[in-house]
Amino acid sequence: MMWLQIGCLGFGGPAGQIALMHEKLVCQERWICANRFQHALDYCVLLPGPEAQQLATYIGWLLHGTRGAIAAGMLFVLPGLCIVSALAWGYWHWGTAPMALAILAGVKPAVVALVVAAAWRMSRRALNQPWTWGLAGAALLASLTGSVPFPLVLVTAGLIGTACHSAPARPILDDADPPSANSQALWRCFIRTCFVFIVLWAGAVGALIWAVGPHDLLLRIAILMTQAALVTFGGAYAVLPYVVDAMVNQGGWISAGQAVDALAFGETTPGPLILVLSFMASIAAAQADIFGVGLWHGLDRATLAGIAGALVAAYFTFLPSFFFILAGGPWVEASRKMPRVRGPLAGISAAVVGMIAALAIGFARPVLFPLSADVMQTNWVGLAIAGIALAALVRWRRGTIETILTAGFAGVLLQLIQSSA
Repeated sequence: MMWLQIGCLGFGGPAGQIALMHEKLVCQERWICANRFQHALDYCVLLPGPEAQQLATYIGWLLHGTRGAIAAGMLFVLPGLCIVSALAWGYWHWGTAPMALAILAGVKPAVVALVVAAAWRMSRRALNQPWTWGLAGAALLASLTGSVPFPLVLVTAGLIGTACHSAPARPILDDADPPSANSQALWRCFIRTCFVFIVLWAGAVGALIWAVGPHDLLLRIAILMTQAALVTFGGAYAVLPYVVDAMVNQGGWISAGQAVDALAFGETTPGPLILVLSFMASIAAAQADIFGVGLWHGLDRATLAGIAGALVAAYFTFLPSFFFILAGGPWVEASRKMPRVRGPLAGISAAVVGMIAALAIGFARPVLFPLSADVMQTNWVGLAIAGIALAALVRWRRGTIETILTAGFAGVLLQLIQSSA
C-alpha cells in the first residue's frame, strides 16, 4: 500500500516524486538508509527512461526481490495511468467545449513556459563548459531541421563527451568495498532476465499483430514507445522531442496543439510525467478509429481505442525500465560503485538541453504564433501568459501545478470578459 500511496501523492514531476520517496522510505518508515537510497538513485539517473519509476522499482527489488520490484513499479504508475486515461477520454469527448477551450487557451502558453523553464534549469547544470554549449547548439539545429535522427544525436554527443571530459577515472572497486558477488550467479540472473524480457516484449508484439494486424497504429505505438524507452536519457522532457516528432511531424497521429494539451494534463496529474505518452497514444488511437464500426459492452469504439492506446503505450514504455532494474541491479549491488560515465553523460545532457529547446520552439509556434489564412499571427494574450508563467517558474519558484491552474483560471476569466464585452 505504501507504493500505491506514493503513486497517488506523486505530484511535481521526478524531483517531487523522489523527494516524496525519500521522506516516506528513508525518514518516516526507515525501510532503507540514506546512503543506499542515494546509491539506487545514482544508478537510475544513468538509465534511459523515467528515473522516479525506476527508483521505486529498484527499492522494491532491494526489499523483496523480483516480486517487490514488479509490485513497486506497477503500483507507482497505476494511479497516474488511470487518471491520465480518464482525462484523455474526457478530452476526446469534451475537449472542444467552450469552457474547455477557454481553460486550454490559458494553459497552453503556460506549458510553453514549462518547457522553456525545464531547458533553462537543465542548461544551468549541464552547460558548464564551452564544448557543452556547442553540443547543445548543434542538437538544437539538428532537432529543428530534422537532419539527424534522435538516437544518432545522443550517441554522437556521448562520444564527444567521452573525448572532451578530462576528469580522471576513479576505480570501480577500492579497499572499502566488500568482495563482489559470484560472477557466474550474476550472469545467470542477467541471461534469465534478458530471456524473460524478450518473451514479454515479443509476446506482446505478437499478440498485437494477431489482434490488429502488422500495420495497425497500436503496433506502431508499441514500437515507438520501445524505441523511446531504450534511447532517451534525461527523463520525460528528454523523451518528448523524440515522441512528439514521431507522432506529430512524421506520423501525423496527433496535432501539435494536442501534444501541448497532453503535456498540460501530464504536469497536473500524479505519477511519472512520462505518462503523457499514454495520453498522446490514447488520443491518437481514438481519432484513428482503429476498431472500425460497432459497439462493445456499451462502450463506443473511440473509447475502446483510447483505452487500448493508453495501455499499449504504458506497457511498452515501462517494460524496459523493469528490465534495466532487474538485469542491472545485481551488478550494481555487487560492486556498489559506478563506473566512469561522467563524460558520456555530460555530452548527452548537453544535447538534451538543445533538444528540449527545440521542443519549446515547436510548442510555441502553434500556441503563440498561430497561422490564419497562411499568415502568421501573434497571440499577444498567450505571450503575456507565457511570460508571467515563465517568471513564476524561474524567478519566483512557484510550483508547476499552481502555475498551470492559475493559467487555466486566467483563460476562463478572459473568456468571460470577452463574452460580456
